[in-house]
Amino acid sequence: MRIQELFPDQCIDADADGEEALVRAAGMAEKNSVPVLLSGPAFVFRFCDRIIHTVCRRNLHVVFAVSRESIRADSDRMQLEVCTLSFLSLLPGLAVMCPKNGQELEDMLVYAVREHDGPVALCYEKEMACDGLEGFRAPVCFGTSEVLYDEKGIALLAAGSMVQYALQVRRRLRDMGYSCSLVNMRFIRPLDEQILRKAAADHMLVVTMEENVRSGGMGDRVLEYYNDICAGVQVINAALPDKCPGQDGALPAGDETGAAGTDMDLILEQIISRYVGMCCR
Repeated sequence: MRIQELFPDQCIDADADGEEALVRAAGMAEKNSVPVLLSGPAFVFRFCDRIIHTVCRRNLHVVFAVSRESIRADSDRMQLEVCTLSFLSLLPGLAVMCPKNGQELEDMLVYAVREHDGPVALCYEKEMACDGLEGFRAPVCFGTSEVLYDEKGIALLAAGSMVQYALQVRRRLRDMGYSCSLVNMRFIRPLDEQILRKAAADHMLVVTMEENVRSGGMGDRVLEYYNDICAGVQVINAALPDKCPGQDGALPAGDETGAAGTDMDLILEQIISRYVGMCCR
């Protein structure tokens, strides 16, 4: 694994023995080392109380490298995969990052180990590709996003692998004559409040895009922030339905809550319908 190659003396496989891994990590962090715990979503769910009391409550500099299967891949543990970001965002004091590609994964790992102070989680897909958006590699700074395209009208705020998906959505919107910004959110927690305020001020419609269930995800937190500051901007959440996948790992079709889901045609349909309706008022 690439993380183990970069930091061979500081990596711990948390899936081997989660409780022992947390104790070892806490001890290393107290001695000014920076342990990297390699795990899957199951570890976070199973040991959440120990993570809070052993690491978060003491604000120890521990890096949780949480790899998950691609949401579109068949997996018996897909029920865990679809709400990983929601769950990580609930742990007090834990910063949560999500890379757009393999290059940013490495940049975020280096930042998490060498520059960050306190507990931090890096949530990424297994076998994440390094290609795509190679020309966009802004330095990773705490709580800041990366603006890929800055225009007006519609703002796409995407997290993780959905950034590449959002790029395709933007191209199709541009082909139809719509002006569209694209932002790589990077940090799920804390959110980049400055970029959220700018998106609300410069655009009529904000679209959040994530491979995570809607409840407790990035989109929910964006809506909460806009509600707190009384921002008068329309928001569409493109997220997974709040349903468990089937036994074969397939995602359920349809979402009665009105979320756009992760189907590109449905996302485009909702964006255009909402945006045209606003412009015609």
